[in-house]
Amino acid sequence: MFKSLSTLIAGSLSDDIETLRPDEYGINRLDDTTFHPSLRIELGSKTTLRETICVVDDDPLVLRSVGRLLESAGFSVITFTEPGSFLEYVEENSVPLAVLDIWMEEMTGMELLAHLCAKSPETRVIFMSAHEDSAAKATVMQAGALAFFIKPFRNDYFLDAVRCALGYSLPSMKGAAA
Repeated sequence: MFKSLSTLIAGSLSDDIETLRPDEYGINRLDDTTFHPSLRIELGSKTTLRETICVVDDDPLVLRSVGRLLESAGFSVITFTEPGSFLEYVEENSVPLAVLDIWMEEMTGMELLAHLCAKSPETRVIFMSAHEDSAAKATVMQAGALAFFIKPFRNDYFLDAVRCALGYSLPSMKGAAA
């Protein structure tokens, strides 16, 4: 079930998942994306485990779209509109993967990454941004982010990056940056 510390959506999302359409952010539309060079993944791979992924973005509509996408792939999702709330959660819980927005009001994704590395160095991170920013991308990729996506992004590439970040064996991917 889709969970948020600020909003809990009751009921199953299975009816919504079957009818996902591109939203105003284009989360479900195709676009170019860039992966960390170490990612070699196979498009369309599936997950059978129920992994929990934390998504941090100050835009509730983006959280809902990304949360639904991850839910449709079989992941459990916890969303945070405030980076501080996410950091409090990390202090008490293991977080295998965090998907972070790079530009947020309270704290930038880069600042959040620095705090996250200190509190939970084993957490893997994928970044997303609504704006092309090569300097920010270079900074977070050098700091260890596994992928950087510009919204709108390709769902299949995003989900395969998530699977790879969680340790699934995904041997190759056409079109990944080398």
